Formats: sequence, C-alpha cells, structure tokens
Amino acid sequence: MTLAVSTCAVTSSAPGKVILFGEHAVNRGQLALATAFGRRTTCTLSTRDDDRVVFRGAGRESTRTLAELKEHAATLDAALATPEFATITEAVRADFFASSAYVLGRVAVLDGSIPGLDISFASDLPIGGGIGSGGAVHAALAVGLGRLLGELGQPAPDAGRIGEWAYAGDRIAHGGTASALDTQTSLLGGVIEFRAGGVGRPLAVAPGLRLVVGDTGIKKGSTGSVNARIRDWLAADAARLRTFEEMGALALAARGLLAAGRWAEVGALMDRNHALLATAGASHPRLDALCAAARGAGAFGAKLTGAGGGGAMIALVSDITAAPVAAAIHAAGGTPLEALVGGPGAAIESVAST
Repeated sequence: MTLAVSTCAVTSSAPGKVILFGEHAVNRGQLALATAFGRRTTCTLSTRDDDRVVFRGAGRESTRTLAELKEHAATLDAALATPEFATITEAVRADFFASSAYVLGRVAVLDGSIPGLDISFASDLPIGGGIGSGGAVHAALAVGLGRLLGELGQPAPDAGRIGEWAYAGDRIAHGGTASALDTQTSLLGGVIEFRAGGVGRPLAVAPGLRLVVGDTGIKKGSTGSVNARIRDWLAADAARLRTFEEMGALALAARGLLAAGRWAEVGALMDRNHALLATAGASHPRLDALCAAARGAGAFGAKLTGAGGGGAMIALVSDITAAPVAAAIHAAGGTPLEALVGGPGAAIESVAST
C-alpha cells in the first residue's frame, strides 16, 4: 500500500573512502583501517503521488513499483541465503540501480510503508574507482531515507538501522561479498578501524596524514568480479588464508604508527600490504606501475585501495613530496586526486516539506 504523504524532499550527502589497510582481509575477519575521502556523493529523495520509485544518476534511469521493489528484495535475500552469487551479479549487471532498489525493497518489507519516490544521485567520485563511490551512494541514500521517513511521521531509524540499510545496498553492489567497512567510513567520517560484524570506531591519527590518490582509469575490474576471483584463489588452497592474516597484522601494527605520526614506517607497511594483495590477485599492472612511480618520487609508501583489478591506489606523502608524487602518478598514466582525508561523514544537506 502506498503511504499517503505531503510533498517532501530531502537531500543528503556522504564522502568517499580510501582503505589504508585491510581490503579483502576484512572479509576474512581481519582488522581494517580506512579514512573518509573528501569528495562526496549527493542523494535527493522527493515524494511522488503514485506507487513508483524512480532512480536517476550517472546518465541512467530505472523505475520500479513498490511491489516490484519488494519482489526484488525477496529474490536477492534468497540468493544471499544460499549463497547464489551469480544471481546477485546478474541483477547488478542488468540494472545499475539494483543495489539501491534492494535497500528500498527491504525497508518497505521490514521497516514499514514507504511512499513513491524520485531518487537522484550526483557524485564527485569516479564510479568503480576504488574510492568508495558505492559506499557513499548507499550511505547517503540510507541517511536521506531515514530523515524523509521521520519527516513523514514514521519513527526515525537509529544509527544502527541506518548502518544496516547502507550495508545491505553495498553488499549487493559488491556481488554478495562485502564488509560494512565502506559504508561505515562514509557514515562516520574521520579515520576508523573496523572488523566485520562490528561497527566502525574512530581511530586517533597524528596531524599530517596526507594522501595522493591515483586513479588508473580502469573500471572493467568490478568489485564483484575481483571478489569472486579472490574467493576462487582462496578456495584452491586453504593455507592461503595466512596471506589475509598477515594483512590483518599489518593493520594492527599500523594503528599505533598512525597515532604516533611515524609515516615512514606506515609507508613500509603499505608497501608490504600491496605486495600481499598482488599475490592474492587483487592488483593490476597499472596499479603496480602507479605505486612504483609514487615511491620513486618520494612517497613514504603506496598500495592499491579498494577491491583492485583497476580502480585506484594511494600514496602516503608529506607536504614536500605531494606535488612530485602527483606529477609522477600522472606521468605513469594515472589521474592524481587530492582531497581532505578524515573529514566529515554523511549529513543532511536540506529538507523541504509542504
């Protein structure tokens, strides 16, 4: 049943993220460290007077009825329970907004009625770039939807429920295998530590944490496909779990070094983390080349960030080395990106009701 509402519009936003340590290992129970990255995704939700939800963004559009959203959520819930990763991957391939539609469908089934909606996304984050565009989308959507439902007289969801909604979408976008690291970083902002099954916790970091991100421009290695490749790599030899355990140990060691501002030692751990990720099949020749270029230009250390298979790398720099490292990344074929790290998390930008 469609919820009868007055006209209401809510705009929310959330930052991207970069993973400092622990991508892929976090899915195997290990500690991960991440920071918000200052480029943001914006989500605007506006009520409609019918039972349709229309998604728009990145030059695409998708429409489903509320009944179709509930059916979509039920299908993907069944696939997650199996788990049947191919069903999830195909759903994401067929509809750019499949993960956001899943969030709306689950909310409609589990958390009460929702109205028809127009939902539009705009972003400063490259899609598939390894810096959390998906996590930012789902964090902004969850925060905005929670506020909108509150404006319409429904009980406002608490932070835990918002986190569940955001993670639900990101899990689908990642092909069924994901931690809540991305969405927790986008929701909370700052620098966080995280273990799967928990919530993000703020991490104390000394002043001076500065990163240059290098975008490879290679998007064909989707998160879902990279996750599937690593699942197969690990399934072929259970002893390979030690690779992820070592990644977890690097994150533990880095936690204290970040707090103390011992950047050279943090950089050495980043280099080792990249080597382990490459062993597991997460890297790409362009990622390796950009990391090598950054180190050669004076970076303390460099590693891929996110799923890998393309996407982005990060270089830990000082105020002195930031410019030459960015130039070296550009010369090696990447696009250097700089933005505030450790900045604010998801937020409501505006609310309008009539």
